[in-house]
Amino acid sequence: MIPARIFVKSVFYRIYSIVIAFLFFWILFGELRTATGYTLALEFIKVIQYYCFEMIWLRIPASWLKAAPHHPETTFTHSS
Repeated sequence: MIPARIFVKSVFYRIYSIVIAFLFFWILFGELRTATGYTLALEFIKVIQYYCFEMIWLRIPASWLKAAPHHPETTFTHSS
């Protein structure tokens, strides 16, 4: 089961991505209808792309996905 917080974050991220794409196309073309069409087309392509990625991912052997060794010197830390 997907934790609720991750699910909500995923939904908000998709909404955010759609809005950003729409604004980009609206600025680029200057027309709401064209921006909407390109945004919907992009989202359709992304659904297909995600499905294809999942199919590829399922074929990757688990042995290839072992955790890489941790290198503290390359770890990003947030400084205040």
